[in-house]
Amino acid sequence: MREIKFRAWCKDENAMYYDAQGTYDYMTGVPATSFGDLLNDEDWLVMQYTGLKDKNGTEIYEGDLLFSSDWCCNCEVIWEDGGFTLKEGDTIYNLKENLTDDDGNYLDDVKVIGNIYENKELIK
Repeated sequence: MREIKFRAWCKDENAMYYDAQGTYDYMTGVPATSFGDLLNDEDWLVMQYTGLKDKNGTEIYEGDLLFSSDWCCNCEVIWEDGGFTLKEGDTIYNLKENLTDDDGNYLDDVKVIGNIYENKELIK
């Protein structure tokens, strides 16, 4: 079973928080009555964990930028059409299919190199 986790980018703080709900409750001073309060706050951008990790064991989230020498480009992880995908420019790829080789083994050189909020210079 896939682990359901979220992180959030706080626009006001220009910072990423991996305990999205706990940090939101602490920073607003009032515990949210539901996760929807965090999701509906325009100052917070919530991203979900894909359930996958890179070659270093780093969790891969929506908004992450991935690199593999097999791709020769930086790809952004996004949610589209009901699933996690990789985006390179205007091209969309299935995330899980592109993290594996022809035999279904995970590529050993896929790594998280940043995210779209803290590393905009890596987006092509």
